[in-house]
Amino acid sequence: MNAAFLDALRKTPLYAPARGVYRWTKRKHPLSITPQRTGDIDVFDGGRDNRISYQAAQLVGKTTIAVRGNDNTVEIASGARIEGCSFSIRGDGNRVSIGPSRLIGASVIVSGNSNRISVAGGCVLAGPGLVCEGKGSGIALAAGIEVAGLTEFAALEGTSIAVGHDCLFSGNIFVRTGDSHSLIDLEGRRLNPARDVRIGDHVWVGVNVTILKGVRIPDSCVVGACAVLTKEFETPHCVIAGNPARVVREGVDWNAKLS
Repeated sequence: MNAAFLDALRKTPLYAPARGVYRWTKRKHPLSITPQRTGDIDVFDGGRDNRISYQAAQLVGKTTIAVRGNDNTVEIASGARIEGCSFSIRGDGNRVSIGPSRLIGASVIVSGNSNRISVAGGCVLAGPGLVCEGKGSGIALAAGIEVAGLTEFAALEGTSIAVGHDCLFSGNIFVRTGDSHSLIDLEGRRLNPARDVRIGDHVWVGVNVTILKGVRIPDSCVVGACAVLTKEFETPHCVIAGNPARVVREGVDWNAKLS
């Protein structure tokens, strides 16, 4: 663009809006797509001091990152493979960190302030929903977790979900720290506050399982299909099954490979 053209443009009504669009583009979309990518990404930054980093990740298919608020961070690590995912952040001071893992069709939704979602390395997550709502809620997935089908992790009302390493989740699983609505007594006192969920290392969760607020699952347990968990369990190396779930066998372990 030569100097004469710029001088002419400055004298027209188009200059101010064109300059504004240029500055908005530089501010809202400071990141470039590197040649290593095979897909594309849309970034919408509707706030101030937000940090979105994904340069060294491999993007396959359309991925969208939308941030509305201030001082939020979305960090996708080098070596991560992101296939057709969406990230929606609303609020201030939230942090989303994806390690060198593979996410396929994931939906990451954060609504509120000071929430945290972290996925460690070596995970393969197909179709998960990672949801944080409220203030100070958190989801932490350790290394080597595999999600084989649609699964929702929802941390609500300032509570958290922590999942240990080397866990296997089948499909249609719901892990929630709260009920999203209040159950109250006749004096108006709430009866169902949200509570943390803790899942230990090397846990296998079968299909159609529901894990509700306050649940703890020890290391090396197996959760049977269609189980509904509503309490803390203390015995490792056991099978948990039923509705409501209970320990049905002890002294077991599991292996992802057929022996």
